[in-house]
Amino acid sequence: MSITPSLSYLKSFFFCGLCFKKMDIQNEAFFCHSGCFKGLSAVELEEILWDELGKFLSHASQRTAAAEKLKEKLSAKQIRLLFKSLKGFVGFLPVEDKERFMNSLVEKVEITSSNSINIVFRF
Repeated sequence: MSITPSLSYLKSFFFCGLCFKKMDIQNEAFFCHSGCFKGLSAVELEEILWDELGKFLSHASQRTAAAEKLKEKLSAKQIRLLFKSLKGFVGFLPVEDKERFMNSLVEKVEITSSNSINIVFRF
């Protein structure tokens, strides 16, 4: 079964923190080809990722750096809207904008256990 298009943008970011291989997504769940992890909900991981990004951007200096990174990919109006209500806005954000946002700010997400992830930001 294929993944929901709204979650497909996440595929390039998730890596196994144990074997360091890129994780894959199937049936809306992430898994490691080496067998380290399987069945990690893509929906829950997306929610965690955006929540952590919101916390990261709650600091003025990090928002400024993020805005500099994003201005190449999103308009100033889009950036303001994202920063104003990141958590509430994400659900309505088109997949293409989610992908541009993540590609600009997130290097990778390492899953080190079923309860622990490490987000590597680009700045």
